[in-house]
Amino acid sequence: MSKQKILIVDDDNNIAELISLYLTKECYDTKIVNDGEEALHAFEHYNPNLILLDLMLPGIDGYQVCREIRTKSNVPIIMLSAKGEIFDKVLGLELGADDYILKPFDSKELVARVKAVLRRFQPAKTESVVELKCVEYPDLTVNLSNYSVMYNGHPIDMPPKELELLYFLAASPNQVFTREQLLDHIWGYEYIGDTRTVDVHVKRLREKIKDHETWSIATVWGIGYKFEVKGMKKTTDPQTHFGYVLFVALGFIILCTFTQHAITHYAENREAQQLYRESVQIASGYADNYNKYSFSLQDFQKQMQSLGEYLSAQIWIMDNQGNILFDSTDESVGKDAANANYKTLKGFNTSDFGNRYYMTGNFYGSFSEKNLTVFSPITSNYRIHSYVMIHKTVSSITQNANGFMNIVFYTIEFVFLTALFLLLLFAHGFYRPLHRLTIVSESYAKGNFEPRTQIHRNDELGYLANTMDYMANELDTLEEDQRKFISNVSHDFRSPLTSIKGYIEAMLDGTIPPELQNKYLNIILFETERLTKLTQGILDLNRFGQHRGMMLDLTDFDINRMIKTTILTFEGTCSAKGLSFDLVLTGQKLYVHGDMSKIQQVLYNLIDNATKFSHNDASIKIETSIKNEKVLISVKDSGIGIPAESIKKIWDRFYKTDLSRGKDKRGTGLGLAIVKEIIQAHNEHINVISTEGVGTEFIFTLPLAKKEVQS
Repeated sequence: MSKQKILIVDDDNNIAELISLYLTKECYDTKIVNDGEEALHAFEHYNPNLILLDLMLPGIDGYQVCREIRTKSNVPIIMLSAKGEIFDKVLGLELGADDYILKPFDSKELVARVKAVLRRFQPAKTESVVELKCVEYPDLTVNLSNYSVMYNGHPIDMPPKELELLYFLAASPNQVFTREQLLDHIWGYEYIGDTRTVDVHVKRLREKIKDHETWSIATVWGIGYKFEVKGMKKTTDPQTHFGYVLFVALGFIILCTFTQHAITHYAENREAQQLYRESVQIASGYADNYNKYSFSLQDFQKQMQSLGEYLSAQIWIMDNQGNILFDSTDESVGKDAANANYKTLKGFNTSDFGNRYYMTGNFYGSFSEKNLTVFSPITSNYRIHSYVMIHKTVSSITQNANGFMNIVFYTIEFVFLTALFLLLLFAHGFYRPLHRLTIVSESYAKGNFEPRTQIHRNDELGYLANTMDYMANELDTLEEDQRKFISNVSHDFRSPLTSIKGYIEAMLDGTIPPELQNKYLNIILFETERLTKLTQGILDLNRFGQHRGMMLDLTDFDINRMIKTTILTFEGTCSAKGLSFDLVLTGQKLYVHGDMSKIQQVLYNLIDNATKFSHNDASIKIETSIKNEKVLISVKDSGIGIPAESIKKIWDRFYKTDLSRGKDKRGTGLGLAIVKEIIQAHNEHINVISTEGVGTEFIFTLPLAKKEVQS
């Protein structure tokens, strides 16, 4: 029976060799490769039964290798990585890995997992009938049957879980799903993690597929997500609409009622004043003459009848006992020298008048409808012996005011409709944006920086919204940087620990025989020194913190002498690679003002990088010059150079152009970050000029010492 073949893919050859030792002991045939391209080539020719795959590889990373293999084979894949975050594990398993082992691992556990995966592995059975699962929208097609996505006519590469999430949402347009529901449907009830996984996948989907004019992946604040198909009008909350309408209706009714009452009262009062003036004239003239019988009843009747028709009123003359002595509308009622025909009003009492000069009502049952009655006394010898009464129907008075009231009502209606419009405009233009800002800020407070205000205005609210969006971008970037920092620290610690732990265990259990132990003890010593250097770098950065708080011991010192002293420490490295130094220094001595020990640390790191990335038998040029009372120090090599996309990132903590961290075992990814902190603490600048395949030049400045300026 032939041995089962296992392909080991790891950029750290120490770890790969350790794994191979244990698997070879278990009678497996192993092959070690150190990068992604070599892994794909070895997969085609080696035909392994199982692949042990590291994630952070030079060139093509482990995720892409897994993706490529899964398009053509179901061979078992166990991922090995120092990246221990939930997201990394989920992504690896989603891409098709059968298991995920975190570094540092127990070598015996690794062997046991390899055996278990190989036992479970069965070649996939071909399905005779395949159910087509596909949803289509304008410029978007999601096919779950072949796990493909077409967007704007181009295929979009996405992991299986992202595609499944997109398909699930798109298959139920405008339906809202909570994060828990999405976890249950896409990841299954056995998934162990939090709802942040859903947010991360949605964020990645939005980066790959932008919102369309007819559809979008929408966030339902406080609930979850939906695939929104647009084209339907959005409506405001019905309760809000009803509240606005009810407010306007009640306000209109109340105001109209009040206005009608006020206008009616005003019309009655105004008419009463006019009638009262007429009654006073009648009392002082006509009625007095009539009572003295200075002219006939017939003549008085004609005059009062004409006046009554003019006033649209009925004129009476009554005595204190309630006898109607004259009625302008009834010729049979009257009293003069020749006639004495009158009628008596029951219940009449002059004390009912009080201090008033008019009253409204049916006047002791004399009229069938409401009348306005104005009364003016007729006096003789300082005594009131009778009254002039003028009666006018209230309906005739209000009829004259109805036209004015209609104008008032129309005006009120216009005012309220305008107020309603302004209220809705206020709700749309101020309240809704403010409510949106509140919701977004609450999301930020919970640590979710994905939502944006989506407010585009040229006022204070717009400025506030733009500021919040900018803050969210910065916080999101900071959070991502923190995640990368932790991931990098974890990786750089876990890898050497894996080697140290594994080789010690292999010595103890006899996997490594005594005659080979010196070799692996040297590896352990090297990895220990690597950890020590890494720890010291982290402590330096922590001590420096913000450059404003860095304590500097500023003195004047000779930078030329420091350069010459520093390059002596690289004698061994230069001899091994055949490197030489080309020193172009200004003057015999060149004094600068700065912290001597920290500037030496800067020089050491820059020269160390130059020696590390220079080709064999190359020359490293170090130059000093003076410009505008500043000293310029240049360290230039003719090595491999820095890729253009990496130049802005080289100052980041733990960043390496070799993302796998496998080739450069001595580097920590902290050197240039420390260099920048030191130079900024001196309030100076450092720049880099690099061309890939040509070389790299670092240039930094220091202040010229005063003694140099004076000389």
